[in-house]
Amino acid sequence: MYPGSGEKGPLLTLSLHSHRLLVDFGFGRIGLETDVPKGAMAALGKIAPGCSVVEDGAGSAVSSAHVSLQTTPDGYHVLGAAQDLIESDLDTAVLWAFSAALETYCQTTERSFVLNAGAVLVRRSAVVFAGASHAGKSSIALHLAAAGLSLLGDDRILITSDDGVLTARSTGLSRKIRVPLPVDFSPSAIALARSQRVGRLGDADVLAFNPPSDTPAGGGAPIERIVLIERGGLGHRTLKPSEAAVILLPLVGCHAGTEADLVAWIVDLALRCPVDILSAPTSADLAQALMNMA
Repeated sequence: MYPGSGEKGPLLTLSLHSHRLLVDFGFGRIGLETDVPKGAMAALGKIAPGCSVVEDGAGSAVSSAHVSLQTTPDGYHVLGAAQDLIESDLDTAVLWAFSAALETYCQTTERSFVLNAGAVLVRRSAVVFAGASHAGKSSIALHLAAAGLSLLGDDRILITSDDGVLTARSTGLSRKIRVPLPVDFSPSAIALARSQRVGRLGDADVLAFNPPSDTPAGGGAPIERIVLIERGGLGHRTLKPSEAAVILLPLVGCHAGTEADLVAWIVDLALRCPVDILSAPTSADLAQALMNMA
């Protein structure tokens, strides 16, 4: 069993006209109203394969916060949380709706936030690897999966404080990898990416959800350490908490509370968890360095 996956959390609720589908999101409940049930559900299965879906009668309670996904003459209109946009592509629209649902959860749950990071399970603890967009998080995750390790995600993870324990949790989102694949990928990573390709989203291949490499939504583990990744020469050092907090803050997405609350939580995180900065020339090197640290 995945760490944390034995706990049944609340549900992400999708209201689809005459019936309702319940998606086991692992940690939050939000209503997603849509008038494109068949297409939306297929897209959700592609975007968030770590969530399980069951049919439910119309009598189930739905939270007061809703995200809507409606068809319009111009495409698909996503409205909820900070999102109010129209997308011509259904997969992209569902991803935005899912992001809005996650944002709504974070805004209403104390001491929770989304971090631009991946995480790998090591001895039932989570080693979080964080970095800005295009830092190589998904490429590192692919190499870790090719080495047989289990992941909580490759790009966005949820950070919560469960009874005072800082925990990294899977959002159930699919892993993606930009194509064409770099020539410096390891042969095993290239083979895995090609064998698990199930579709495209923008400029990236969407990879199949593949337990035990991938952890279902809501599964999580206590954070052992956080590693900030960057491309460059080989290097590794442990950061002071004040330095770590400054670097981590811009990597936070949606969150509960005020900006001052977030600063306090990030400082607390940096005080309680070792934070390292790791640099290497390639994703394969960064993944190997992470495994050496674990």
